[in-house]
Amino acid sequence: MFHSQVVVSMIPLLNKSEEAENWVYIGEGNINLVVAYRGDDPTYKGKVLRVIKNCKNKKLSTQDSILFKKQFSENVIQLLLGEEYVVPMFPVHTSTEFLQTLAVNVESHRPAFRTDKQIVVNSPTSFFLDDLTQIWPNSPAMTFELKPKWGFKPDSSFIDMSNTIKKRTTCRFCMHSYLRRVPKNNFCPLDLYSMDPVRVQKAVNVLLKENPLKKTLSVSINGKKASLTSEMDQQLFSTFIEYNDDHNTLMRDILERVLLHDPILKILKSLQMNLDEIDIEGIYSFFQRNSDYFKLVTDDINTWIDVVNRYQQRLEMKNSPINELDEQKQRIYEYILSMTFKDCSLMINVTPTVKENNTSKSITLSNGLSFQYDIKVIDTDLKSIDKIPFWFELDQSIVRHAIDTEFDKECY
Repeated sequence: MFHSQVVVSMIPLLNKSEEAENWVYIGEGNINLVVAYRGDDPTYKGKVLRVIKNCKNKKLSTQDSILFKKQFSENVIQLLLGEEYVVPMFPVHTSTEFLQTLAVNVESHRPAFRTDKQIVVNSPTSFFLDDLTQIWPNSPAMTFELKPKWGFKPDSSFIDMSNTIKKRTTCRFCMHSYLRRVPKNNFCPLDLYSMDPVRVQKAVNVLLKENPLKKTLSVSINGKKASLTSEMDQQLFSTFIEYNDDHNTLMRDILERVLLHDPILKILKSLQMNLDEIDIEGIYSFFQRNSDYFKLVTDDINTWIDVVNRYQQRLEMKNSPINELDEQKQRIYEYILSMTFKDCSLMINVTPTVKENNTSKSITLSNGLSFQYDIKVIDTDLKSIDKIPFWFELDQSIVRHAIDTEFDKECY
């Protein structure tokens, strides 16, 4: 087991309100808010601080539950994705005084749809991470933050017959967008995951043009947000590279080449599919049928390490009976992991180089320009098992709406 007391005694301390003045808002998700350091202390230069937000229907976060996030990242996510794609997390003490001031300072910079959840000001521990926009401190960097979404269509015998054809025809993202009345667009994540140059280019083109998809892709240069809905500011782009032609075309070519060159989307698609072999319809039936027979433990790292080991063994065995309660419990755990990988984001950083490096993390475009790149997978916190009923109801709403209204989009 993880001995939090040993770790806590070794971590730094942010305990003064004035220290919060050196941290600036850069973004947030459902669970965490992230600020970047802009002061002069070399201890914090090149770092961001991730603080937790309050969540409805969640028990109060304790030091052990917060530090479990570090364990989960290092012992589960890293094992499944590979060390090169995971950002190391370093715990730091955060006082109530510091967090209260930080919460006040960032409030005006937060998007309105995020302000229903606030920073937990009595959180005893937060996390330092490397600032992924500054991984080459003396070089310019372009950063793509991409949420690739679900990369597959389900093919499970547990899907109800009335839903089977629709689920095997139209991908979940496109059906969900249709339910939410997102303005019609041509983006389908299956194009992004296809590894077909024509389809990947099509997906990237849409992402760089469509305003409704701004939550799916954002771009920054040297840490400053760039607009995707208008011609990029010449001065901002010139801080990245001297380039006389169309900036958006260059952005498209860079992102497209990186996604085709790197195996990360193949890895994510494989994890999503194999961890969700049963589909939520089967998982929900297991959850209902067996909830009285076993307790689902989520805050014990040894449980999750065992889940990963059993998952990898199952892949090697190919066939594994699922009529046993223990195996059904395993599949529920696996589904929870699949939901993490369906909702993660990619931080893709690119910097110009004189020529293509000998490392695998470099590309050269058709115009002769070469770039070094780095990819990290973020937003990989463990999802809640309690959300299984919600996921099932949402799934059924998405599919029923597509069927009832004869939504006829075919995804490949």
